[in-house]
Amino acid sequence: MNQIAVESTKIYFPPSKALYIIKGVKSFFNEIVVTAPHFDPVIMQNNPIMFVGTHRSHADYFILGSIAYEKGFKNLRYAAGKNLTDLPFFGHRFVSYGAFTVDRERSSNRSYVRDLCESVAGLLAQNNHVIVFPEGGRSYSGEMLPCKHGLIGTAIIAQEANPSKAVYYIPVSISYEHPPELDFFKILTYGKNLRKNASNPIARICGNILYFGADLLALVRFYYYRARKKLNGTVYVDFDRPYSVAELTDIAANIDNNTRDPFLAHRHSMQQVSEIIHRKFLSLYRLLPLHLVATVLDRSTINSRDQIISALPELVARLQKERRNMQSLSNSTPETLADQGIKQLIRETTITAKSGLVRVRDAAKCSYFAAACKPSGTEAQK
Repeated sequence: MNQIAVESTKIYFPPSKALYIIKGVKSFFNEIVVTAPHFDPVIMQNNPIMFVGTHRSHADYFILGSIAYEKGFKNLRYAAGKNLTDLPFFGHRFVSYGAFTVDRERSSNRSYVRDLCESVAGLLAQNNHVIVFPEGGRSYSGEMLPCKHGLIGTAIIAQEANPSKAVYYIPVSISYEHPPELDFFKILTYGKNLRKNASNPIARICGNILYFGADLLALVRFYYYRARKKLNGTVYVDFDRPYSVAELTDIAANIDNNTRDPFLAHRHSMQQVSEIIHRKFLSLYRLLPLHLVATVLDRSTINSRDQIISALPELVARLQKERRNMQSLSNSTPETLADQGIKQLIRETTITAKSGLVRVRDAAKCSYFAAACKPSGTEAQK
């Protein structure tokens, strides 16, 4: 475990930096709308908590961390991919704020995953609050990805090690009107694929340049937009209530006593919790007008505002039946939803609209926004 032991002796996100970071995060967006229940101060101060969040942007770390800090959660630690912690200057700064590296390229290495989980479980045992994004990286498709077992399972390992102290999960979704890195996902994914070419060192070098360069370009534009007073739209952050590990799974009933590996011993509980968190993500994720209009337009022959308006009621009814998060859509007429969605998609250079006619300008972006409305449950598996 020593090769990847996560440092736990440092005080992270100190007050002197916290207010600066919080103010800085808010300055990049038109507005950050937060919906959260009341959090019990006793639980917040005396119990380890794992925040599990949806993942669409590197901004997720700072948005979720700053909001959690404002609500009184201290000793925050962040599980972050190497493509963030290895960024020049910014990666080092992020590590100083409490991030620790997760090497997703080694996620198939059982020894690495086991050691990482034991290290993170140690952080929880010391009453640190750990922020993880269990989809295993940003969703480049816009779809809600299945939750990986690994880091979610560290809460189960920590709970089993100390049954007298409840360990909690708090699911959180972050929905963007303007995802900051969306325009660079094509470059990033192309670079990611080149990096996998083990037989060609030149391809790997080019892949690294594109992979890390895409995020640097997105970061530069992020700051450029703020300098030009062109903010990155509205962000919606929706918190669920805390769930103790015991509420979500029966560790004692599920444990496999035939293995000494805690990761394998709790595999059934990890699978169970991962599926529950995934369902909670689907119900928490804030749907916006652009998601609905993109869904109507995606891979269809619809090409006018009137056709969009006609198609929206059926889509809205299906999403309501699935109990999706419609807070930003409630009490809106199909006409209002169509006009708001068209306006948002024009801003994203996804469509053009003139004289009531609508044309998809960027099919990939349209599919990205439409993916948020994909059917949940068994239909989503088809």
